[in-house]
Amino acid sequence: MDRKDRRVVTKLEHLRVMILDDDSFMRHILTETLNQIGVTDVIVQKDGPSALVFILAQEPDDAIDVLLCDLHMPNMDGIEFISKLADSATEIGLDLGLVIVSGADNLIIRMANLLADAQGMEVLGVLRKPVAKDDLCAVLEKALD
Repeated sequence: MDRKDRRVVTKLEHLRVMILDDDSFMRHILTETLNQIGVTDVIVQKDGPSALVFILAQEPDDAIDVLLCDLHMPNMDGIEFISKLADSATEIGLDLGLVIVSGADNLIIRMANLLADAQGMEVLGVLRKPVAKDDLCAVLEKALD
């Protein structure tokens, strides 16, 4: 690891990241990848309703910095989740970066991105599954700005 990589990892250590994905294997892989790039404060949720309750219950000092959100989930899909989160975020002044993580087709991903953007959410990026470590790191660096 060169000097620049070490500086980025050191900065990423301070991020609090939530993974929202119904697939346990994907949650495990994303958690491991985040740990490899220096993110150790990782919260994992497997469904939209639970994630929404968790995020909204956080005190400002414990707030999530970045949300990695899958789009295809049962009960509440990622698009519905993003919409509900955006509605609540404006009410309580929630400020988190959204990363859409999906294997869905481009049209669905684009719709989710446009929805989040239209509702005032900061979309840090879109990552296709399987997620490459360098791509994840690059997107998370945007949260540091």
